[in-house]
Amino acid sequence: MSEWTLDDPVVDDTLGHYWLLACAEEIFEHMEKQGFHEGTFNFGEAIALIHSELSEALEADRKDLVSDHCPSLSGVEEELADVFIRLLHLCARLDIDLGAATSVKMAYNRTREYKHGKKY
Repeated sequence: MSEWTLDDPVVDDTLGHYWLLACAEEIFEHMEKQGFHEGTFNFGEAIALIHSELSEALEADRKDLVSDHCPSLSGVEEELADVFIRLLHLCARLDIDLGAATSVKMAYNRTREYKHGKKY
């Protein structure tokens, strides 16, 4: 995992942070058992798969779809869950602590100007 320095904002070791790490570990182990670790790891492919899930979420919203696999979820909920799963899987593959990285990045973002100085 990335090493945080004393110059970085304090990373909050809350239950949520540990939950995120546990999710990443569980997802990593499940994906490994399902054969997704066979062959050479391809970062571009992993990013493309995350992007495809985002595109599916957009389509689910455009068509007001419900989940085909989880009837209690909307199509958007299902696809965003897939984004989360694929993102945490990628982070686990790269040994990235997404919770810690997010804490540091949000601390920086709080110092930025409105809309980060952009139109949108």
